[in-house]
Amino acid sequence: MDSISQIKQVLNIVDVVGSYVSLKKSGRNYKGLCPFHTDHNPSFMVSQELQIYKCFVCNDGGDIFKFVQKIEGIDFSTALEQLAERAGVKLEKTDFDPLSCEVSDEDREWSAVDIFNAQYGNWDGTQRAHDSSSFAQTSQARDFETLRHDGIPHDERRRETNL
Repeated sequence: MDSISQIKQVLNIVDVVGSYVSLKKSGRNYKGLCPFHTDHNPSFMVSQELQIYKCFVCNDGGDIFKFVQKIEGIDFSTALEQLAERAGVKLEKTDFDPLSCEVSDEDREWSAVDIFNAQYGNWDGTQRAHDSSSFAQTSQARDFETLRHDGIPHDERRRETNL
């Protein structure tokens, strides 16, 4: 079992989130005020069963790692270290160099499409993009290409030319 799974098995999201947010039992879940925006009514839910949190106002959600990252303003590796310490899980440092891995062009294309789908959802509302040409047909892709080429977002360039 990897370190992430061990941490998730040892720590309960209700306890982790509850150390930052006052939670009250509500059926099978727990609810509270969202710590990520001004909240007057409890819109922040934590599922002990699924080990996730979700705010139904700001639409933020995730697992214990994402919560700690966001609430503490830290990156994943720092959140991993903090939660490992809290769980009593020893992290083993490895000399992994992602740049030394060989990745085929086809895998690189699929990774870009997967990242796009994760960020923007299904681009046509019904199916996922299946190749880079499908990705290129979307307006987000065109804006991404513009940003990638000249470093200025499409909307920013439009504002600058209208001044």
